[in-house]
Amino acid sequence: MRARVITLAFLLTMGATAQGPPPTTPSQYYYTEDNARNSTTAEGCVLAEWEGTDPDGMAGYPWLTKVACPNGTKYVCSTL
Repeated sequence: MRARVITLAFLLTMGATAQGPPPTTPSQYYYTEDNARNSTTAEGCVLAEWEGTDPDGMAGYPWLTKVACPNGTKYVCSTL
């Protein structure tokens, strides 16, 4: 009987710790111009920037930048 109780306690403990904390990122997030942190124009292209859903980059993007260039233009990133 004692062995069963210890086994059950061990399994319950392992199950509780194996799951870890619940994720804190939203299940869906839409990156739109309305919720962009910053929007600028450079070299004829529009750059929109968002803070990501996960700063560690494990469950979502840590940050995101969309570069939209019309035909005939290009944007060259020089700050990497």
